[in-house]
Amino acid sequence: MIIVLLIAPLTAYLPISVMGGVILLVAYNLIDIQHIMKIFKYSKSESSILITTFLATIFLELEFAIYLGVLLSLVLFLAKTSTPRIPTLSIDSVDNKGHRNFTNILKSH
Repeated sequence: MIIVLLIAPLTAYLPISVMGGVILLVAYNLIDIQHIMKIFKYSKSESSILITTFLATIFLELEFAIYLGVLLSLVLFLAKTSTPRIPTLSIDSVDNKGHRNFTNILKSH
């Protein structure tokens, strides 16, 4: 914290292009390409949220882009959790000890 307080006055003499370069470097290092590729590989809904939010940040104001990403995420989450998979069970067999084994008679998609 002391270093920040001592160096802060010196940053006033830096050109704006240098500060912009530092910001771009920090932003670039925040992006995890391997994690993004895993999202594209494993989840279509998460991929759509990522693409929509990314494109919205380019074409809309940042605040509205974040709202759009959160809203889309919420809608997809509610759509997924509002229709749970409920198995319809039937007795499959009874073993020697009297324990019943059940099976799902409606196979999942």
